[in-house]
Formats: sequence, C-alpha cells, structure tokens
Amino acid sequence: MYSNTFYDEILASCTRLIEPNSSILLAVSGGADSTALFHVMLHLKETFPFSKLGVVHINHGLRGKASDAEERFVCSLAENAGIRCHVKRLSAKKPSDSGIEEWARKERYTCFGEIMRSRGYTYCATAHTADDQAETVLMRLMRGTGLKGLCGILPKRDDNIIRPMLCITRRCVEKWLAEKGCSFYHDHSNEDVRFNRNRIRHQVLPLLIDNNPSAIEHISQCSVEARNIWDMVSRRINKWIEKNVVTSSDDRFNILKSGLEDQALACESIAHLFRQRSIPFTRQHVTSILSNRETTSGTYLLPGMWRYFPGKETILFSLASQEENSSEPFSYVLSMPGRTTIPDTSALISADFVENINNVQYRKGDNFTVFLDAGKLPDIVQYRTLSRNDLFRPLGFLHPVKASRYLKKQKIEKTARDNIGVLASKYSNIIWIPGVQIGEDFRITSKTTSILRISYIKNNSE
Repeated sequence: MYSNTFYDEILASCTRLIEPNSSILLAVSGGADSTALFHVMLHLKETFPFSKLGVVHINHGLRGKASDAEERFVCSLAENAGIRCHVKRLSAKKPSDSGIEEWARKERYTCFGEIMRSRGYTYCATAHTADDQAETVLMRLMRGTGLKGLCGILPKRDDNIIRPMLCITRRCVEKWLAEKGCSFYHDHSNEDVRFNRNRIRHQVLPLLIDNNPSAIEHISQCSVEARNIWDMVSRRINKWIEKNVVTSSDDRFNILKSGLEDQALACESIAHLFRQRSIPFTRQHVTSILSNRETTSGTYLLPGMWRYFPGKETILFSLASQEENSSEPFSYVLSMPGRTTIPDTSALISADFVENINNVQYRKGDNFTVFLDAGKLPDIVQYRTLSRNDLFRPLGFLHPVKASRYLKKQKIEKTARDNIGVLASKYSNIIWIPGVQIGEDFRITSKTTSILRISYIKNNSE
C-alpha cells in the first residue's frame, strides 16, 4: 500500500506544517511532482485530520493544445476523487516574451491567494522537491546572494503556501509513480535550456550528480542549515534596522553611516530592509552601497526607481520622483545581467547572456545594442556621467585617448558631450559609450567563453 518512505516523509512534513482540521488547496499542474502530491495527499486524508481538500490548476495558455490537455487531465483527477477543481486560465503572454518565468510565477501565486481567501482554504500546497530547492540555491549563488538567499524555498511561507515534498528528490517521485502505475503529463517546455532554471536542471546538476550522487540532498540540506542560522541572525538584523534606519517613510529613509562599520551585518541588514520595502536588488547593489560609504556626494541608482545619496553622516534613499535635478552628476549601479531603468531619461539598460556566438547579430550603425566578453567585465558596472579627464580605448585603438576628444571627432555636439552617460567599472575604465562605441578591452575574441548582450533603450515606456 502506501506504507513506504515516500509516504512517511510527506506525512511527517504535513504534521510539521499543517494545523489539524485545516482545509488544503493542492496546486496541481499535471506533471510528475504535483500528480504524486495529489495522490499522496488524497490517501493521507483518510488518516490526517483535513477538513477539506481542493485542487487548483493554472492553465498559462503558453502551449496551445498541450496546455488544454493538461487542464483536462487535472480536472479528471479531481473529479474521479470527488474533489473540487478550481481552474484559472491565462492568455496574456507568449513563450518568447521576456520575463515569462517570473510573470507565470507571479500569476500562479496571485491566483492561489485569491482562491484561498474566496473559498476558505487554510493552506495551499505546492509540489516543490529537493531538486527544485537545489536549483533555486544554485541560481541564487550564481546571481549573487547572501545568507537569506541560501535559505532557498521555504517549507512554509507567511501567506500559508506550504511545500510538503521539499525533502524528496525528483527521482524518488518518478520511481514512486512508476511503482504505483500513476500517469502524469510531461511538460516539454521544462527542457528548454533558454531558461536559467532549465539550464541548471539539465546541464549543471547532472555534472554535480556525476561527481557526487548525493549532490541534490547535500545542497538541499545546506538550505535547511542556512534557515536555522537565519532564524538567529534575523534577530540581530531587526535590531540593526531599528537602530540605524532613521527618518523613514514610504518613499524615503536614511541609514546611519556608523551602522556600516560591521560590513557583514550591514550587508545582510540592508538586503533584508530592501526585501521588506519591496525594493528589487542584486548583491552588487548592496555591496556598492558599502563601497560608497566613504563618499559624501553623488547620485546612485537602485532598481525600482530608487536612488541613494551619500551624505556626511547618513545615506538617503528615495524614489526617483522625489529628486528631479537631472543636471547633477549621476552614477548608477547596473544589474548585470538584468534590467535597470534610468529615471532621469526614462531609458532602460538591459543585459542578458547569449548562449551561442552564432546568435550574435550586429546591425550596421546601431551602437545601442552591443555584445561584450562577459568574462572581462568587472563585478560592478556603473552607468555614470562622463568626466572631463576620462580616458577611453575605443574598439580597434591601440592606446587610450581622451574620451571627450574622441567624442568631438565623432562630431557629437558639446551639449551632448557634457551630458553623455557611459558604462564604466568602479575604477573608471570605460566599457561602452551607448550609441557611440565599445571599449577594445571588452570585445569578443576567439577566447571568449561567455557573451553579454547589452541594450540601451531610449525613452523606455515599460
């Protein structure tokens, strides 16, 4: 019957995560993981005191007939078990749209919350496994993360989203389904390695498993230990925020510079503060704040239309709409890869990796989209005003020249030269002058192993 380790582990998770007599909404896509969760939770209902079980299925509308077939499969599962199935259909996106993964995730969780509130479910259970946990931790490590990021997928969120299968690997799920003769749908879009998670799933994790068959379990366990440490550290972080964040409101706040002396604690505290305020950021943005703590002037950009202004004793953070003097010198830290809006001009700088050099397509006369050797780029890339004494080594030049003189020879008017922005490293090496030219030191060569495509989009309307 069901008296195996797979069932026992989910039972143990439910005992930890769920209050007795709760109503549970099961998020079922029709894939292997969620189908296994459905069958186990259905059987568990006979012994665990659930007051109600329901199913929610999100049809993203991204795969045409395949999406509709999955919907019918899930509805049939629920109907045969005598369980209510809630279906939400989406159709606003195409698979090729940028940001499709994040859009789909946001829509799913919004729908889960709406159904929980309107239909009286206490919890919504998703079928995330130890493999999903390992993929998430690796993605965050590659992007740049701190202790909180290493915590990975939480077993239970504040909004009562629970993950009873986080301790179980995907291979155990598939073996269990085969033993029970349970059918499920295979989503072929999960094999598309254009998406970061799929690349990690199909290219990175197999290499790690070849080296150590227990790699997934070890990475997953690391997230458990990180959560235990975070529970202790978060108390210190809350005290740091209470002590060092002053004159706070919805659209601005100040941080005392004296609180930045303990850089490890300050780094985690600022990241947590940004999460609390829903300010999007990468690790580079946080480290740049610590790097600029000694300065007492300038404007620095954060995602989400936030800026910060170092002063003598504090650093002021405010929404861009609060400060409109675009004639002042600026210096914005860019998300690389990622998308950064430049509030002064409503422009957008977008950066993403190109998988194959054959996908590098130059358009004649277009220097607003360029391809650079990612391995030669610094950890922190800034978009800043051009300084009078800046040197620049344009593509094809043997030696650096004065940037202002080079721009003059390119017949760029003085008023434009005085307000032009450049991509540069922390140490003032110019990487690219958008619309003009890239730096010779950052061009693609036969030794290039990783390519970054960067676009400067004027008058961005997004």
